[in-house]
Amino acid sequence: MYAFKLRDEANELLKQADELLSKNLNLPSLDFLKPQYLNKTDETRVFSLKIGDWRHRLDASFHPPIVDEVIKQLKKSLSELTTVGDERVSEKIILPGRFKRVYVAEEHGVPFLSGKNILQFDPVQVKHLSINHHGKRIKEQLILCKNMILVTRSGTIGNVVLAPKHFEGWVATEDVLRVVPSSEINAGYVYAFLASSYGNELIKRFTYGSVVDEIDDKHLASVEFPLPTRSVQDEIGNPVLEANRKGTKAYELKKKDDSQS
Repeated sequence: MYAFKLRDEANELLKQADELLSKNLNLPSLDFLKPQYLNKTDETRVFSLKIGDWRHRLDASFHPPIVDEVIKQLKKSLSELTTVGDERVSEKIILPGRFKRVYVAEEHGVPFLSGKNILQFDPVQVKHLSINHHGKRIKEQLILCKNMILVTRSGTIGNVVLAPKHFEGWVATEDVLRVVPSSEINAGYVYAFLASSYGNELIKRFTYGSVVDEIDDKHLASVEFPLPTRSVQDEIGNPVLEANRKGTKAYELKKKDDSQS
């Protein structure tokens, strides 16, 4: 089936983008970094922290030595190091408020994606959120647009998705942060970095919560982010954008095939 061929091509493009990210920013595999511990055994890892680096977080999970090594490596690249909240990177980061959901039949609502659904090529078991009850919230907080970067923020932390065209007009749970990329940046590049092993470490360090893991919009805004020249952004990000186009084409073909079968 041609749809599956397109999906395979899209996956190859995403792999290519990750390799270009590593090459252009000189980011070796995390396995090659050398985090410093006072001792290291199979059971315990002990490390020290300078009081000036505590950043108002006393939880050890916020200060793992691997994060220090990630940041050191990013500083070695030829890119300016800023944060996701920089207006050159993101126009805004949306954290929808929690609310009691009203689900309705498909014809009276809009597809409502869970954190699991956003990872699916063709989302399954999708509920539909009432437009009548949640119209204002949908418009202001929940609606998805093409090339938004979606980041899971509750329960499972740090899954990253670049919203494809076929998500446009749908909505997603409040457990997903929405990064609206700046008009100055290649959205595919933003995705490529945040979805990388380096981006994942920097996102997950902000995790808090004793029962359910959480991060919020302020945490994501504080994540360190390398900002190379636009030409480098495009070299890394354009394969991602092409992968998204192929993904949407594959989705449309699959839906057409399903309707004819």
